[in-house]
Amino acid sequence: MSLISDEETFYIPVKLIEPLIPYNILSLEYLDSVFLYFDHNYAYVKYNELNTIDKRKFGMVSLAYLVLNRYIRLDWVAYLPMNSECPFWAIISFGRDTVYISYQDIINIANQGMFESKDVVEDLIKKEEARKMAELREKNRQDSIRDGKMLYAIAKKEHSVDKEDGTFYKEKIEEGDTVVLYAYDEKNNCPLGFYKYNSIRLKNRYYTTNKDWLNEYYSIGIADLDYLKRKCGDNFFGPRRDLARIDDSLRVQRCLETLQKEIEAIERTIDSIKQVYRTKQIFILNQEYVVAEYGGRFGLKWTFFNCFSKDIKYIELKVKPYNQVDDVQRDDFGRIEASARCIGPVASGERAVFSFDDLFWDDDDIIKYVKITYIKITFKDGSTKIYSGWDNIKKRMSKYMD
Repeated sequence: MSLISDEETFYIPVKLIEPLIPYNILSLEYLDSVFLYFDHNYAYVKYNELNTIDKRKFGMVSLAYLVLNRYIRLDWVAYLPMNSECPFWAIISFGRDTVYISYQDIINIANQGMFESKDVVEDLIKKEEARKMAELREKNRQDSIRDGKMLYAIAKKEHSVDKEDGTFYKEKIEEGDTVVLYAYDEKNNCPLGFYKYNSIRLKNRYYTTNKDWLNEYYSIGIADLDYLKRKCGDNFFGPRRDLARIDDSLRVQRCLETLQKEIEAIERTIDSIKQVYRTKQIFILNQEYVVAEYGGRFGLKWTFFNCFSKDIKYIELKVKPYNQVDDVQRDDFGRIEASARCIGPVASGERAVFSFDDLFWDDDDIIKYVKITYIKITFKDGSTKIYSGWDNIKKRMSKYMD
């Protein structure tokens, strides 16, 4: 604290605000003790709680000069100019600028209860510093954890993103897919990640903000995103990119292995079904109706499975049409039966599809369904197998038929 005077005698008028100065001061030593009292008990002003008029007396105060974002620190000085009854001034320093506050203005502020003592504010400062240190320690701890693990973004819905290599190619992301994150692109304001061996940007140019787009299309931890932003330029950027590439490759490999196991399981199921078909001589996998593009013509499309040990050369069929009361129904040309000949070859264990679109003519849509009444299978070695009657042929149809 500085004490400056134009005279040897200092005094303070008695009528000033209580309890600041209760009586006259006639000695320099006592004046010094009074100012020490001021400097301690009236050290800070609650700037954010001042009214607009009082705030203007402090000039333009930026947040950078506020203590704990709400207090202004006052430095008290004593100065007794000639013909003045008040030796008290307060000054505030903002970098190179200094603002002088008159004692009368200080009194007005004191009357509003806007002062805070050093002890109170410094205790708050210590608590705030302790809180920040604890927060920093926890952030460093969390960063250390994230340094040693992969960070992921899970796609909420299907979409496309730009590849990171600067080309115009896009990468399609399926719903539920995982992108391995490794950095944050500050220039494009988006995370970078690996997906199916490609480095991609999680960004969409058509959204107002990338934050909105990320929230809509990805499930990603806010803390993970903040970590990537802060660590973007660190030395581990390269290693993390390499680890992300490896992790992505392993994930793709595991996915392929899972798909391969599923395919093998399906193939085993198919093999078991084929074995049942061979044992029970089931060879009609599917039958569909085929309607011609014009007129009342319609036919049938069959899918056959060669459940026999020999290759098939021909499959000959006879079918009959029925109406809605289950009687045999003649078509528009009076036909009650149609024949079809399927020309192979169909190798043993293989499937084949044959379609015939003009078996019957039915402009009035009277025919409701058809039944196969006769099947003759001719093998390449000249041998044959014949199945007659609907009840017998029905046993040769797969239970998976529509």
